[in-house]
Amino acid sequence: MNFYDECLEENEFFLIIQENHNDIIKKATEENWIICIPRVGSLNSNVITDEDILENVLVPNTELPVTHFCTLSKREVCIQDKSIIVNNDYVVNILFDETFYINKHEKYKVWCIDRPLHKQFTVAECDFDYSIVRNVHDCIKLLWTKDRTVLKKINRLIESYLEKSFEFENLTILKKQIGELYEQSVSATKKEAYVSLAVETYIQHCVHLKLFRAICNFTASTDSCFNKILRNLSDIQFKDLDINVVFAECISSSKFQLSHFNKVVTVLGKVECLRRIVNIISSQKNLCVTTDDLLKIFVFLVIKSNINNWIANLTYIMHFRFSAINLKDEYAFLITTLEAAIEYIKSGDIKVYLRFDNDYLSTSFTQVEIGDLQTVKKVFEEKCVEKVSNKKMLMCHPLCICDKCALHVVDVNSCNEKGWTALHVACIYGHPHLVEYFLSKNAIVNVCDDLAMTPLHYAALKGHQNALLLLLHASADTNLKDSNGNTALHLATNNGHESCVKAILYFNEQKGVYLNVNVTNNVGDTPLHLSVKWGYAGITKILIQYGGDPNATNKWNHTVFDTTHNDYIKNLLVAKDIPKLEVGLTQELNKISPSVAENLEQFKKIDLILKSIENNDLPLMCYYLGIPTPAITSTMVNAKLICHPLCTCDSCQEEFENSSVMPSATTEPVNINVSNSEGYTPLHTAAKHGRLNILRLLLDQGALVNIASSKEQLTPLHLACKHQRIKIVRELLQCGGCNIDVQDAKGNTPLHYACLSNDYSIVELLLLNNCDSSIKNASGKTALQEAHSMMYWNILKLFKIKYNNNNDTQTSFEFFSV
Repeated sequence: MNFYDECLEENEFFLIIQENHNDIIKKATEENWIICIPRVGSLNSNVITDEDILENVLVPNTELPVTHFCTLSKREVCIQDKSIIVNNDYVVNILFDETFYINKHEKYKVWCIDRPLHKQFTVAECDFDYSIVRNVHDCIKLLWTKDRTVLKKINRLIESYLEKSFEFENLTILKKQIGELYEQSVSATKKEAYVSLAVETYIQHCVHLKLFRAICNFTASTDSCFNKILRNLSDIQFKDLDINVVFAECISSSKFQLSHFNKVVTVLGKVECLRRIVNIISSQKNLCVTTDDLLKIFVFLVIKSNINNWIANLTYIMHFRFSAINLKDEYAFLITTLEAAIEYIKSGDIKVYLRFDNDYLSTSFTQVEIGDLQTVKKVFEEKCVEKVSNKKMLMCHPLCICDKCALHVVDVNSCNEKGWTALHVACIYGHPHLVEYFLSKNAIVNVCDDLAMTPLHYAALKGHQNALLLLLHASADTNLKDSNGNTALHLATNNGHESCVKAILYFNEQKGVYLNVNVTNNVGDTPLHLSVKWGYAGITKILIQYGGDPNATNKWNHTVFDTTHNDYIKNLLVAKDIPKLEVGLTQELNKISPSVAENLEQFKKIDLILKSIENNDLPLMCYYLGIPTPAITSTMVNAKLICHPLCTCDSCQEEFENSSVMPSATTEPVNINVSNSEGYTPLHTAAKHGRLNILRLLLDQGALVNIASSKEQLTPLHLACKHQRIKIVRELLQCGGCNIDVQDAKGNTPLHYACLSNDYSIVELLLLNNCDSSIKNASGKTALQEAHSMMYWNILKLFKIKYNNNNDTQTSFEFFSV
């Protein structure tokens, strides 16, 4: 009977015990009582009484505690071969057992049984509604209720089916094989139509792992092409699809529903996911939703989803539905809508338009977008002439950069509010002749916008190889990262631009410039992770040739093998015949130039410090603060090899480079507790973003651990608890003088924020460090009351355990009366 399963925490019978019979659970932990939970559908959930509860709790016999029990209503039972014999009269089967933990030391056992232990309830009186089949659990309940032997017969047929090898078969053979399995399984149920959907869904639940993998193999090439289209449309906005902004809220909810699409494994589950999305969209008040609106929203959702096998999913739900029941027009409509959305995206008719801010550069950038070289020359050269002739008369003073004077200083390096220059725009639209022109006019090739993206990033992102090559020849830095940690190689790979990937790799190879193919972004993904995720076989092969590591892990500890969705890519990763290129490159270490921070105003320097901490850039932070970068042990070794400790000759410089220890840059030191306009210090920023090594260094340099921000009066400990940074919390509590009960402007303590964040581990850590849980905030609530108002039951259990351990009767009374 190990094929039956259900989530006991959703079982109504068990929920009633947990909510109303804590005394039974307590006894079960202390005296090894066993709580029997009748499976869903075997007992009318609308009329569960205290008698029903008592009849299904087993108390062990003192002499034979393993096999003999009696219920709390004095009914004698004994256990034999996974069955419960009640009064030597009838048998109740044990479906499975689970152990529930109250804390690390207290636990109790629960048995799921096929029907209640009291005889007047039988399987025939099941309250299951055959007309409602929404998921695999409903299907299993239906089959189980009809005939207990049905699932055994179906399981034998499934086992026989799974023994076959069909991973690389075509769609016709896959449909034929699964169709035969379905027909044989339905025959085992005496061909009753009302269970056919349940049979189909249960089969799909059991064979999905192997069947869907075979479908993904069949659609691998089509999925790869479609993924490239999706990735290049990822910046799409409502206006591009003419979607009414009133749908914004429901689209946000629909995205959440769609995130579960790949987690459900049956056709029924996937169609139900689509149905819920349509219900969310159509439930808008005072709004008539047309089929055109629905199609546009589906197009937007598909593009914005993170699903990498849409074609395989569509093939699955279209071609593997064999049952005649519940094939309603609604289901057909849902599948057709999804198919129409995918076909519209594949058509290539969708255009994403850039919208320039209405500022002094918008006219100039519009001309760059059009790509007419003569017009662009005229625009920028006239601006330059105007700047030279009129700046003395029209500008406040020669160095003024106010908005009024900015109108008279337009050149190729002028940037708009997004940080875009004309070179950015030329690379976005792929105009190599304009790129060449701007470079000839001394455009800054590595200029960054507000997202830290350079023109090279945009050329790689959009797949404009000619523009990209011009930038590379102009010494564009391929190792620069944007705000998400992506290099140009990441972006070209993610959007499927094989020509740009080749250009970047080949160019650096020919120039002898070091390029780390296994460089990671902010989530730890290498370019190989991205190429494998989206199924780009050609790019994957190139990256492996250049040393891409299939065993590299990201922040979720996933290797590229964990992200692949078809076996063709997987086989490519393990292939032995792909020649790996041995390229002798001279590794050039990045050096921080002392001129970076020169002549910048103080507030800009502070922003740079905080930004470097946010990006986890320890050397850059040390540079801006004027403190020494932590040295490694190799400095002691190299001390013997250099002329003297301060020597900077070529020989000694090489020793520093080889040991990855650079002499600290000469810059004016900054107060370690310097703050921005909001009162945030480097320590605040390190705590907020979880930068443990930086935080330790700041504390060692004398950062004040209890310093509060100016407006909200938040300390680093507040921020660490609020943003769920447990390592930071632990580090702050370990340093001397940290005030664990400090209150901010709202009266909240760190414990308040930990409870509001529903962070079990941090709450437990704060309680272990004896924080004061009786402090009330400005709303008059303690941390316990905040957790209770949010119904965070795990947090409430922690407080209960603390009060019980302290034997605090007064506080315990307050706990139960919250």
